[in-house]
Amino acid sequence: MHPTPVLAATPAAEPSQPPRNDAPREQYMLVLSGLIGSGKSTFARALVEHFGDWRRCNQDELGDRHAVVYAARTALLAGHHVVIDRTNIDAKQRRTWLELARELNASTADGERTRSVVTISLTLTISIDEAERRLKLRVGHETIQTPEQALGILPHFLRTYQKASSEEGFHHVLTWPATRMSQNPTRDEVNAMLFDRLSAEERGDGVLPERPPPRAGGRGRGRGRGRGRGEARPTRGASALHTPHLAQHSLLEPVQPQPGLDNSHTPPSFAAAAAAPSVSSTSVPSRPPL
Repeated sequence: MHPTPVLAATPAAEPSQPPRNDAPREQYMLVLSGLIGSGKSTFARALVEHFGDWRRCNQDELGDRHAVVYAARTALLAGHHVVIDRTNIDAKQRRTWLELARELNASTADGERTRSVVTISLTLTISIDEAERRLKLRVGHETIQTPEQALGILPHFLRTYQKASSEEGFHHVLTWPATRMSQNPTRDEVNAMLFDRLSAEERGDGVLPERPPPRAGGRGRGRGRGRGRGEARPTRGASALHTPHLAQHSLLEPVQPQPGLDNSHTPPSFAAAAAAPSVSSTSVPSRPPL
């Protein structure tokens, strides 16, 4: 499945009136999460490389959350699909993107909708041991400069991570084992990880709740802040932990936004989305037929 124009059934038009296309064009917003070293950016780069109507919005490159929001909004308004490649550690952070989708889905003054943004959460799952092994070998990260720094950040994520759920308001909530993804994912891998899953799974209603769902075990004394009584700390032997890396948390100084939105670092990222021509409502996206 891939977003395609859908012609809604309409009453027979008068001879002097052409038929109307009342259904909005579907666009995808993919929100990534996963432990540092799980391969979020690797997947995001592969997605935009193999499918040209996608734009990558990465906080480490753009500088802060506000720049990522601007990038995602501009790309969606230009007719593209977007992948949010940043720390989305809990429901509160992920709600930023769900609220953006709701904003862009809103009807116009005359009651018409021109787009329908389908929201997807994809978590790359990985064990702590495998994440540590990868972090010891990783070089060239934009904000985490050394393996020691990355390894020191892991406990923070284990304390603050909240698993994504459909209760947050996503249309689809997917997971994929990080160890099943290659270092340079092919087009077929991207299809298997994302598009084939969307075709096979039922879409949720995508209704955004009044507030984010509470963190599991977070209630009790102190009005739910911190750990609930008796809640165990994550252990080293735990597996399938999904926490992302952080550029916006206090453990690291955030990267300062660069002047303008530059695409020179990892094309074809967001960078030129504003300058790119809008995708026509009758165009066929570049996903291969199922």
